[in-house]
Amino acid sequence: MQHLVIDAFVDDPATIGQVGPIFDLLNQLPEQIEMTKITQPYVFRYSGVVPEDWGVTGMVIIAESHISIHTFPEHKRFHMDVFSCKPFDYERTLQIIEQRLGVTRRAADVIRRPVVGEEVAEAGAMHWRLQPMPESADLKSEDERVRQLLGAL
Repeated sequence: MQHLVIDAFVDDPATIGQVGPIFDLLNQLPEQIEMTKITQPYVFRYSGVVPEDWGVTGMVIIAESHISIHTFPEHKRFHMDVFSCKPFDYERTLQIIEQRLGVTRRAADVIRRPVVGEEVAEAGAMHWRLQPMPESADLKSEDERVRQLLGAL
């Protein structure tokens, strides 16, 4: 599984402040990166608790997983995830997104997520490490944990 995470800034916030361009990106990107779109994109304009935190949020479900975006035009930034259970060309994907949204600077990471089973052991440093579950003797009773969380102990 592969997860491209993008935090980016744009020079012109007009594109990321409109539903149409975000819908078009989410509608066309799956095919451009050889994924299988199984729903139309769902894209909405929203207003946050803080007035300048308004923006556009959207998601498209693909057979391989999903692509999502949250924009903040007043801040000239957006956050986007492309998550797939199959490998994809993340450099090409990033190039398409940068070009379509007019990115001026960004941080992007590719996270290779584990698949439970032999693949995790065989993948080595390319995957996150799964931590073993603690032994049941190491766990407090459910009642003790709840009371401790509530400050009763």
